Amino acid sequence: MSAKVLTKAAAKEAKIDIIEDGRGTQAVHDVVVAMRAARRSGSANTKTKAEVDLSGAKPWRQKGTGRARAGYKSSPIWRGGGVVFGPKPRDYSKKISKSVRRLAFRKALSERISRITKTKPSAQWVKLLNDAGVPCGPINSIDQTFAEPQVQHLGIAKPVRHPELGDIRVVGQPITLTAAPQPGEYRPTPELGQHTEEIMAGIGRDAKTIADLRARGVI
Repeated sequence: MSAKVLTKAAAKEAKIDIIEDGRGTQAVHDVVVAMRAARRSGSANTKTKAEVDLSGAKPWRQKGTGRARAGYKSSPIWRGGGVVFGPKPRDYSKKISKSVRRLAFRKALSERISRITKTKPSAQWVKLLNDAGVPCGPINSIDQTFAEPQVQHLGIAKPVRHPELGDIRVVGQPITLTAAPQPGEYRPTPELGQHTEEIMAGIGRDAKTIADLRARGVI
């Protein structure tokens, strides 16, 4: 596995998104291990019968000596001959899937961008990127979002009077219809069991039945 330089053209085609959660840590580890393993090369090596630099002559002539016939001098049974099943340079390379490599690259790139963007306020980065022709925008907090002029103009933030939290604002519908306008003030989310008696009465249960169900812990 070899490292590649990311060019501008490749970056446009890659469509790389930023990873903001904890995903990708293991992928980065696996890719780094694979890259370092690919650079290793084993040094243990022995020669086989075919690799030994000896002549093809036999140790003695084949007939007339009273000895058994013998093969070449490079045979493993002779001193200086080849080695059977000896060690060979090992391949330490590891296979990494394409999806894991892409995830590791996105994680490493996200971490690098995160460290760099922390050095300046978001307003400066937005100006620098816009001047460079890169479309971008700040990531606002809840308060900053509600303070945006466009949000205030559209009336997306709706006031809510909560019995415990007081006056708060929530996000309303993003689309306003002429025939179905949004209410001027939203009601807070009901507490657990707040409208149980109203619902039970709406389906025909009288006060005595509702009290009995509550006493038995049914509602």
